[in-house]
Amino acid sequence: MWARTLTASSRRPSEQERELGSRQLSLRRLSCRTHQQRLRLLAEIYCGHNSDAYDDLSADTLVLCIEENQVLVDAVENRVLDQFGIDGELQQERQRHVENEVIQLVEAAIPSIERFYVTATRITIRTVAASENRLSPHLTYTFSEESELIFPFSDLPRKFASLGTPTALISSLTRVGPAGRFGLAAGVDRVRWQEHTGVFAFKRADRDVDVTTGEIEILMHTTPHEENAADLLQLHAIVVDAHGRLRGFLARYEPYGSLEEVFTNRRIQLQSESDPVDENYVGSAVFPHHPDWKMKLTWGAQLARGLAVLHSRDDSVGPLTLRNLNPRNVLVHSFLNPADTRLIIAGLRGAASPTGLRFPARWSAPERVRRPTYALGPELDVANLGMVLWALAEERFDGFPGTSSLIRRGSAAVEISKSRDDTKASLWQSNFTTPGWYKLLVESCIEEEASCRPNAVDVATVLERELKNL
Repeated sequence: MWARTLTASSRRPSEQERELGSRQLSLRRLSCRTHQQRLRLLAEIYCGHNSDAYDDLSADTLVLCIEENQVLVDAVENRVLDQFGIDGELQQERQRHVENEVIQLVEAAIPSIERFYVTATRITIRTVAASENRLSPHLTYTFSEESELIFPFSDLPRKFASLGTPTALISSLTRVGPAGRFGLAAGVDRVRWQEHTGVFAFKRADRDVDVTTGEIEILMHTTPHEENAADLLQLHAIVVDAHGRLRGFLARYEPYGSLEEVFTNRRIQLQSESDPVDENYVGSAVFPHHPDWKMKLTWGAQLARGLAVLHSRDDSVGPLTLRNLNPRNVLVHSFLNPADTRLIIAGLRGAASPTGLRFPARWSAPERVRRPTYALGPELDVANLGMVLWALAEERFDGFPGTSSLIRRGSAAVEISKSRDDTKASLWQSNFTTPGWYKLLVESCIEEEASCRPNAVDVATVLERELKNL
């Protein structure tokens, strides 16, 4: 994000800056992870005159740090953290509320800032109990130079330059919308690119530069999938800065967002009929109609067939296993006719990671939950495919039943792992009439023994056959 300085270079804010004045706050990233066995939220916020620009030297970067308060259960820190799942994921319905609360907390802290650090200023908040001097609990602020989110950018690998892939200067990009999570996942912005029409998805490089370059390499060697199969993202350009350092890449922006967003955005809209939904906050356009069973089956068949194609690739990259397939990283692309859609597989960080350890806990395959070691083969993808098929049928996106989870109870964390029978019993609880054959197919995908699962070709064949019979 930033190259760290050798000294904690800083400056005092002006009175106008303390009052925000003409400067605006722009939320760029939310990162919620477990730190020393407790959840911790880091929110990256730009404070400047042009909140939609990148690498604005006149802007200051703030990082709000929120950690669990084990003394005051009702503290604002816990209220914010309770909105996140145990894997740090934020459900779509809660996003707007959390973003507003984070911005308000930073606005309240800015008048107390004594120095802005050149790299970034961390604001750590903590609610303290009432005392003789203060009759009620109150927030305290600690300011320091940010160290955790500071890392050097890497030069663009020469192999990319030799392949002739277009590059875009980060200074030519302008963010669209006030939030930092749009369409794909955390760390992805909607942007406009100078002298180009339309909106793009900008996936920013992070500390794991090898994973980012791995994603780009996969996309650079991707050929169009066969008809009726989910496709991979379409790479438009590699993003670099004025010094030739890798900053991320641009892909096609999908207005309807992910499978999860297709359903949750419609729920948000229905719940807010008296208060129109701002698409800047939901992050994607609301799908024009509620997906019926035929559309769900079409999407399931596309995803299974696309997975089968990836598992049998014979190009320079070779067979590809995703290792982290879930409803949040599968996008819905619509052609001129909204009824004519194709799924886009966007979650490539697991495939690009040598260890494949990047996966959300709430969509964990059985072997990841119950075994210390497991194979990173196609069987892992099939288990995740079954979970996505289940989510489509049940329209439930808060996690797959039976995965190991941490449930927060006051200040304690209790680990729960359900048995296989309990898992199957809890799967089908919706009011939807899901066919028996579909239930059996999903359950076969999530078999405890990976060797007993069907392959992606078999799953696609069943779904395509049943789709023809509708």
